[in-house]
Amino acid sequence: MNTYRRQFIAECPSDGEWVVYTLQIETPQKVMVEHINTAVKVVLNGYQEDIAQELRGMFPGRLTLEATHQGVYVKTVLEPAEPTQKELM
Repeated sequence: MNTYRRQFIAECPSDGEWVVYTLQIETPQKVMVEHINTAVKVVLNGYQEDIAQELRGMFPGRLTLEATHQGVYVKTVLEPAEPTQKELM
């Protein structure tokens, strides 16, 4: 199992505060760090749950996104998506 961890910042659309996120990807597959860096660079703002869903579509495996918003710690965990019928063929 490979674990990749990267911090990045994005603006909260509710209050305009900059939030420090910690992204963690756990996968048996190889992920290029350049792909992770590119993916987080384009995340400029958004709600944590939406950001996690967007990033989930870019990487294999289990994705965890953590941050503290206005003093509240939030942890979003997304399990790998089940393969579609088309992907199985």
